[in-house]
Amino acid sequence: MSISEEMPLTTTGVSHPYHLALLDKVNQLLPREGVITTAIPGLTVFHSCHHRPARPFIYNPGIAVVLQGHKIGRVGSREFHYGPGQYLLQTLPIPFYCETIGSRESPAIGVRIDFDPAIVAELVQGLPGTCMESDRLEPTVSVPMHSEMAYAVVKLLEGGADPAVAAVLGRARLKELTYEALKGPHGYALRALAADGGHYARIARSLKQISANLDGEFNVTALAREAGMSVSGYHASFKQITQTSPIQYLKRCRLLKAQAVLSRQSCGVSQVASEVGYTSISQFSRDYKKAFGYPPTQEQGIGIPA
Repeated sequence: MSISEEMPLTTTGVSHPYHLALLDKVNQLLPREGVITTAIPGLTVFHSCHHRPARPFIYNPGIAVVLQGHKIGRVGSREFHYGPGQYLLQTLPIPFYCETIGSRESPAIGVRIDFDPAIVAELVQGLPGTCMESDRLEPTVSVPMHSEMAYAVVKLLEGGADPAVAAVLGRARLKELTYEALKGPHGYALRALAADGGHYARIARSLKQISANLDGEFNVTALAREAGMSVSGYHASFKQITQTSPIQYLKRCRLLKAQAVLSRQSCGVSQVASEVGYTSISQFSRDYKKAFGYPPTQEQGIGIPA
């Protein structure tokens, strides 16, 4: 069968040869529970033998491919399911709740691939058509996995397992995968990031500003002005695209950064709270417990990437 044929993976994923190749590559890289980064920057592999209840995560724009098991994500009122036969396309760093369904008998196994903004911009310039604004733009969506995308992921994983291949061909293989995402279903949302005058791209730049200055002074009026929008228009576009307000987005980003630091380093809670922009330790602790279900003093880094 030619990889150019429009044959999607089956819902179980077991009858398509590329699914078996993908699962084999991932198992070679990570045969047991855990998360690893590969020789290609932005390419990670995950393996979870447990059911992990929904909890908040935030990731850079990219795709997540689940080869075994199942995941359920929620952004605001939207819910999406992805497992064998789909990939999750994320075009903005939107906080979302993710539930991982796996067991020792059938672990949740898959990969996460971050997009390189320079590659996205380069490819969009060479694609026919224009990046049009649309009410249909969704920053996080489950997309059917087709042969071309599956093949691109296989080649990328081969590079991730071999530092020599990663050094020489890693960028080219990431470029091929990004191209498949751009021309696939919902690729218009990824294209919209390159539309400098569009609201989607303006909010994307604003999200990057917020994430880069979590401990700084937060001023919605200044953010709207830098985006070239009125304050009311900025609020409306921000809420429509991210399903949350600018203030709530900032809070979620601060808490997720704090969680990452607490789970990986031996830092005091007060120090971490200050690093993410909190001036009140008690407020930080309350917000943290509300978001994650336990106080920051009990953080053990139990998350598994989507």
